[in-house]
Amino acid sequence: MLSHRIPPRRGFTYIELLTIVVIVAILAALLFPVFVRARSVAQRTVCLSNMHVAAMAARLYAEDYSDLAMPLNYRQEGRAVAENDRTWVQLVMPYHGKFEAFFCPEDRSFRTTSQELQDEDRVNGDSLRRYYQAGKHVNLGYNHHYFSPVVRIDNRPLVQPRSFWAVEFESNTLLFADSRSFSSAYGGRGGSWLIVPPCRFRHESDGTATDTFAPLSGLPMQAVEVQVEGWSVRRSDPLEFGGVWPWHSGSANVVMLDGSVRSMTPQALGEGCDVKPQWQGLIRDPAAYVWDLH
Repeated sequence: MLSHRIPPRRGFTYIELLTIVVIVAILAALLFPVFVRARSVAQRTVCLSNMHVAAMAARLYAEDYSDLAMPLNYRQEGRAVAENDRTWVQLVMPYHGKFEAFFCPEDRSFRTTSQELQDEDRVNGDSLRRYYQAGKHVNLGYNHHYFSPVVRIDNRPLVQPRSFWAVEFESNTLLFADSRSFSSAYGGRGGSWLIVPPCRFRHESDGTATDTFAPLSGLPMQAVEVQVEGWSVRRSDPLEFGGVWPWHSGSANVVMLDGSVRSMTPQALGEGCDVKPQWQGLIRDPAAYVWDLH
């Protein structure tokens, strides 16, 4: 009987294993940045899509309310709580329907839980009321100083929403932008439901300065209510860019009134004016300044 000798099994040598590990490490190092960029691009695309839908929801709201922009919120004095107030986020929710879409996927500092959505003064059966506090920490910052300014009339602060028809160039007028919270609530986590323009006063050819807020209200400059005066222009300050924040590789996603979306750096959002603290800088190129309605 013939016998067949089975050759002994040969394993990998130490050098071969080390070579394989090195090759895998090199491939991982080469591919990891590609995966990170792909993920970042995907999240930016999702964010841009959410902004476009939010702008369309704002337009639908306006169609039902004589073409007026949604107010920042109803109550401007006294104890504004979920029981007696509504934010702009809640007002457009019926036209949007997805609360999670108001958050940027790149911002992981604030994620609403069922407990955080439950306000102490909620009323059973009112589903929108539970979004009152959380709605102030969305990543869609509203350009409310121009679209929904607060003015003092008969010594009372009142919201004066502007008509979308008053906007001359819808494709170059900022409605929402990526935002970061500058509030102490929730420990500063999440976004901000409002953003602040970098400049307020426009330089005229005769050397005078015009308050771009006042012509909208038809009231004197001091009648326009403001809580935060411009950008701080200080590094690491939450108000460095007035609440706007570059979540996407140094750029912020923005949406114009016509629904067009784009990514812009904070520096680009300050174009057209000399950005200085407390609105000391003047708007010198209104065509490049995307905040004003005119």
